[in-house]
Amino acid sequence: MPPYMWFAALLSVSFVSPVPSEPAVSDGPRRVAIKIQEPQGYKDNPSSLKTPLRQDVGELTLSPRPDGKFDVVFGDGSVRVDAVDLDLWIPRVPKLAKANPVLTRLALIQREFNRNEVRLGPVAGLDDVRLANNCLKTGLWEAMFLVKEGDKQLLSFHGWFDPSRELYSQRFEAVNGMPFAPVAKDLENYPALDGFVVPLDALRKVVSKREVKLTNHLDETVVQLSEQKRKAKLLLNPGVKSYADFSKDAEQPIRTAVFAEPGYYDNSKPMTFDLRWLANTKGAELRRVSAGGTEFDELEIVYSNGNRILIGDEKLASLPARTTPPTGEADVLKLTFGIGTPDIYASRAEREQELAADRASYLLFLGPGDKNVDNHLGGVDRAYLWKEAGTPERLHVWLVGYERIALVSHLSIPL
Repeated sequence: MPPYMWFAALLSVSFVSPVPSEPAVSDGPRRVAIKIQEPQGYKDNPSSLKTPLRQDVGELTLSPRPDGKFDVVFGDGSVRVDAVDLDLWIPRVPKLAKANPVLTRLALIQREFNRNEVRLGPVAGLDDVRLANNCLKTGLWEAMFLVKEGDKQLLSFHGWFDPSRELYSQRFEAVNGMPFAPVAKDLENYPALDGFVVPLDALRKVVSKREVKLTNHLDETVVQLSEQKRKAKLLLNPGVKSYADFSKDAEQPIRTAVFAEPGYYDNSKPMTFDLRWLANTKGAELRRVSAGGTEFDELEIVYSNGNRILIGDEKLASLPARTTPPTGEADVLKLTFGIGTPDIYASRAEREQELAADRASYLLFLGPGDKNVDNHLGGVDRAYLWKEAGTPERLHVWLVGYERIALVSHLSIPL
């Protein structure tokens, strides 16, 4: 039986008889060991470091509070963050996926296997403390301390920890009102994401549609926002200068550092991608769709090999028109593959607002017959969107490659 079929059978039971919304939580503080990054950082680290990195924080303690949140105490207690809501890092089923087991499975996998990093803000002696559930599997979380020097924020401590399967599963069940056991296999180790049909009619209904002229900006020099500038050394094809270069035969395969367990970049064992398909666009269709009681725009980009990128978000129509291209991440609408997948980076307040809003949003990578394509192995991780002022206005799409290392494609349509 294909994995999505047994998942659907198990999940159908949970919709009828959900688990209690607040399962029992073990009493008392939990002490969790931290694996500390070495003093000088690892070889291919793209972060700006304040070396030597701290080596004195070998554990953290998660102390439960009556309100369901946790006080997080690092090492000897000199660094602590109170009232942390661990549910901010737990994958949850978005409203657009709740009525369908295949959509639920896809949404949860993409939320676990895309980075979720939250800035918790300053504490005594530090300008920021950050926690991340990284993109490798359950149980691989990160803790980071940052300090300011001039106008730069430098990483002064970085470590990896496992909050424990028990705690993770308890919070998962509390957040989702469904048992963790049926989804554990998919979330604890990277599952196969190719080949199953995505039920688009269960995701949204098409209200209207029209073909639009698609421009593929192949000859443009590749744009770098701040994350791509920081990670430039992780793209291992020095000949890539324009978007067309990502598709040239001579540049295949495109090679980048791998992101490896427990959570570091390694240029010595690169990921490889064949991105020739990006140059061969076939067309585009702009639709008005309805989902979750909301009407919004959807853009489908079609490629000659049968690949399709499907972008839907209720914020598309309200993007501000710009007279110049964006120069920073704050100037684009950032979408991550999946259904309502949270933004990769956010402050605590931003993440709380994002999860509470649960807006209608999705980014899908499909092949013929609406079959899902594994975007992580296909070499694309995100889409950045922005609107250009003019008559007509234009919607621009930057496709972002593996681990956000490079923007690999620039496409646009008239509105």
